[in-house]
Amino acid sequence: MIKEIHIINDINQLACVNEEVTQIASRLSLSEKMCMNLQLALEEAVSNVILYAYPDEKNKEITIRFEVTEDLLKIVITDTGIPFDPNQKE
Repeated sequence: MIKEIHIINDINQLACVNEEVTQIASRLSLSEKMCMNLQLALEEAVSNVILYAYPDEKNKEITIRFEVTEDLLKIVITDTGIPFDPNQKE
């Protein structure tokens, strides 16, 4: 299964992301704890994109792709904002 959602860089869009994680977790019969952990991790990653990738721009698209195979859930976040390289920070 592959599912993609598109949001804009607005912090209120995190509710859409959490809703999608809940639906996928339900389909995969994941525990409530696992669902909450996924929501937390994804919320942190997506909020960083929303807050820092587009500091002066609004209505920029962020794509979140969920790929599910037999034993793997892969989540890919794609944006066209300012890149961040943690190796460049002290």
